[in-house]
Amino acid sequence: MTEKNGVYFQELTQEEKASKLSLLSRNHGEVIIWEKGSKIREKISAQEFNKSSSRLLCKSLSQSKYAGKKVLFSFELKGLSFFGSGEFRPVNQYSNSLECSEKVFKSERRSTFRLLTFPHHKVFLHMPLEQEEVSESNVIGMKVGMSETGLFKKFLTLVEEKEAGTIEGLAPFRVLDLSVTGAAYQVGELEAEFFKKEAKFKDLVLDFNGEQIKIPAGEVVYNVEMLSGQKRHKTFKVGVRFKDIDTNLDQSLGRLINGALRDFETEFEEFIK
Repeated sequence: MTEKNGVYFQELTQEEKASKLSLLSRNHGEVIIWEKGSKIREKISAQEFNKSSSRLLCKSLSQSKYAGKKVLFSFELKGLSFFGSGEFRPVNQYSNSLECSEKVFKSERRSTFRLLTFPHHKVFLHMPLEQEEVSESNVIGMKVGMSETGLFKKFLTLVEEKEAGTIEGLAPFRVLDLSVTGAAYQVGELEAEFFKKEAKFKDLVLDFNGEQIKIPAGEVVYNVEMLSGQKRHKTFKVGVRFKDIDTNLDQSLGRLINGALRDFETEFEEFIK
């Protein structure tokens, strides 16, 4: 597996490539094509794969501007993304043949892939100010425990984000990376005390570039100190696993992440230089 710019691309074997392209054609799956350096993407439909010639017959709703050109392409199967390049040859007005004899790569998405959201995306996880009352051992009474000492107001000041929208009763944290199963964010030494491992929360809100999604529950799965050049100010990375996620919510999260991962196509352009 090869890594570049934090994105992993793994080359398929010839057998794997033929298997994936055959499955794609049987499902009449969607293929995205574009010319390197171009912002214009075209969607085409896979129709038939010829293993001996390694050509994928595709159809489009209109005549392609990329007919007769070398293109980059991507498609998705079972939560994985695949990328390649090849000649896009016209067959007739609405059919073309995509040459797939060159290398094809896969890169994981969805639950196994974590989208690096900072600093390119404005993503915030709004956390409740009181944790779920599960047991005394792993619950911190945020309101009561902090208001008496005056530190609670300081805590809110620390987590205030100018770019984050305000949600009453919730504190925003800038998300560093995100998947459909959870998120990670950075906090200071004071805030880290509120996010001990196994601490549980209810009614979170994920703000993804201005679109808000309600998360029923979450649980802290790790809280680790981050390496920093500043010895006086410690920072910690907190990971929260989303809980009680139903199919609709899973699809909504996947849609947001996969939409942002269209930038993956740009990463692939960089990868094949």
